[in-house]
Amino acid sequence: MNKEKLLDPNGINKVASSKQNISPGSPGNNAVSCRAEKLILSMANHSKNNVEDQNNFSSSSSYPGGKNQAGVYQTIINQIPYCKTFIEGCAGSGAMMRRILDPSIKKLAIEIDPSQFFRLSREFANESSYFIEHGNVLEYLQDPKLKMYLFNNSENVLFMDPPYPLDSISSKNKIYKFSWTQSQHEKFISVAKKIKCKVLICSYHNKLYDAELKDWRKVEYQVYDQAHNLKTEVLWMNYPEPVKLACTRYLGSNHRDRENLKRKKQRWLKKLDAMPRYQRLGILDVIAKQYNFIWNGE
Repeated sequence: MNKEKLLDPNGINKVASSKQNISPGSPGNNAVSCRAEKLILSMANHSKNNVEDQNNFSSSSSYPGGKNQAGVYQTIINQIPYCKTFIEGCAGSGAMMRRILDPSIKKLAIEIDPSQFFRLSREFANESSYFIEHGNVLEYLQDPKLKMYLFNNSENVLFMDPPYPLDSISSKNKIYKFSWTQSQHEKFISVAKKIKCKVLICSYHNKLYDAELKDWRKVEYQVYDQAHNLKTEVLWMNYPEPVKLACTRYLGSNHRDRENLKRKKQRWLKKLDAMPRYQRLGILDVIAKQYNFIWNGE
């Protein structure tokens, strides 16, 4: 029997699980529409006041195509803009959402693998801004209610790490419990190009993605595959380079860069604090205007 964790005494599910087996190739399942209403209501009742402690989160498990490798998650998260809701489809271990600690940002994971779903559900059960859904993300992307509430909202971000297309991997062994067919990849790309939220998609180079996303901004980075071979992955994005990020803890190309930046920020804060108030306000105002920040003064 599937377990359900309750968000509040009124019975709204914070962690929702499917009551039936969901086929990866059956979009439009009525179960998704039923769960969509509960999910929307649950997320609407989210409180921003609870600050998550990153030390409460366990280190994530290894997962095929997972993005927890050093240098990989830093590259990706440095491209994620600040948003109202961050959605991680094909969530796996939730490599990105677990590192976005800002409690004002709602984090939604959608995962079809029951074992991964329950692992995430247990880990984030007490965190008020994290929502875990069990199901096929292709169905969620096509649900009318969720399209309106989540995927057609320009203030939201969707990060997709789908199973690698078969023409992009050399292994003859099955590496996923829930892989995608070519038609599912084609459907996903078609939907991703139409929705209005900000979208990030990562994969190896392959004919479909390279052709259909040729006009999207992209960043390349190196990863190790399951055979420990170094390969190039691509992160495609349908938006310009962001000015304000969902998380700034990983800025810098390596640990040394990040430590240097940390010291530089401390020096700048000391200088700003030592200035007369009018000088500090003037400098902060011109920075906000130059880089399109929304700032309301002290």
